[in-house]
Amino acid sequence: MIAINFRHFFRFHTKTRFALFAFAIFVGIAFYVTLFAFFHVARLRVSFYDIGQGDAMFLETPRHFQMLVDGGPGPVILEGLTSDMPFYDRTIDLLVATHPDSDHMGGLVDVLNRYEVKTILLPRVSKKTLVYEQFLEAVRQEGASVKEGVGPQTIMLDDDVFFSILNPKKGETYKQSNDFGVAGILRYGTFELLLTADLGSQGEEAMAPFLPSSIDVLKVAHHGSKYSSSLRFLKHVLPRLSVISVGPNRYGHPSPDVLKRLAFVGSHIWRTDIEGDLRIRSDGKTFWISR
Repeated sequence: MIAINFRHFFRFHTKTRFALFAFAIFVGIAFYVTLFAFFHVARLRVSFYDIGQGDAMFLETPRHFQMLVDGGPGPVILEGLTSDMPFYDRTIDLLVATHPDSDHMGGLVDVLNRYEVKTILLPRVSKKTLVYEQFLEAVRQEGASVKEGVGPQTIMLDDDVFFSILNPKKGETYKQSNDFGVAGILRYGTFELLLTADLGSQGEEAMAPFLPSSIDVLKVAHHGSKYSSSLRFLKHVLPRLSVISVGPNRYGHPSPDVLKRLAFVGSHIWRTDIEGDLRIRSDGKTFWISR
């Protein structure tokens, strides 16, 4: 056995002791960094919030690019963001307002008041409602870079994270305002998440030729409306997990027919009104639900 006598350490010259001490700290830090790099796995974080009858999804990439899609009907969105963002973080890189209905952007004024948002994607269609006018005024005061949410275009969020906008298409006109909703697919490695805003079946099926034959997660369109999520569309995308963002409502959302169609294609269903917030993690190869 080797005996270490630390009394010999103090016999060294002061500069020598300092050098040895600094070297020991350097070795310790290098060991910690190496160990952290070995065990650390880059992950994508996605949260669907239980904000009542509405949509709100937050995403953070492995390199900490943060994206918020819609903000629900009111300030409850701030509770969700507080649970996912550290108290000192007051910046969101990208805000996507899919369309001007209050159940999607009612809480975005509160978000703009609390956080600095760098870039905002606005829908092509507008509504002369008080909620939408308040939102546009908050956008003007924010001073963020404002772009129109139209496709086809792909936005690089991180080294291996992309958001491809498939709807609405530039120059196209639509009969229903919901069909102007910003929708598209988010990819991280082989992980794929499809966001459908409040599209109807026609809008969803128009995207189908540009979608893979099987996806990991589907944000079910229009809170499970019977006019969305046709069996034809679901048979094409075959979602492993389907998220229905919904709360108490007078519209009958989610439709029993939609629930049956999702079950028919073998998709696991997550309803925010029953199961609450949903947090998903992905390493770019697979995904799992994180409580």
